[in-house]
Amino acid sequence: MAIIHKELLLKTKCKGTILPKVHENILKMEGKINSYTTRSSGTARYSVATTKYGFVVDIETMECSCGLWQHGGLPCVHGVYVYKSQNRDSRNFVHNNFEKEIFLTAYKHSWTYIMAKNPIS
Repeated sequence: MAIIHKELLLKTKCKGTILPKVHENILKMEGKINSYTTRSSGTARYSVATTKYGFVVDIETMECSCGLWQHGGLPCVHGVYVYKSQNRDSRNFVHNNFEKEIFLTAYKHSWTYIMAKNPIS
């Protein structure tokens, strides 16, 4: 029942194309990028620097030298910064596994559990 309830909530309350929790995480990352600087290193490569570290972000291949973007499917905070600095929406650059329709398709055949009157121990 919990899966069916979540599915109904997603269909009715989720307005965007990505899952609400993913959207929430990206918004949190956008709040952490105040002290970053960026420099273009070509057409799709950018150097993103914090006060202590530097990272290389490739927006064409959706990769960052921190490794989080290519392994998790979500843009890391460095990728989010590059998109934000270009006035682009970073929510459009998540792996399609995090799209609402893909999630609903994957869980459309939910299992129904029936409790037995005398369960076997």
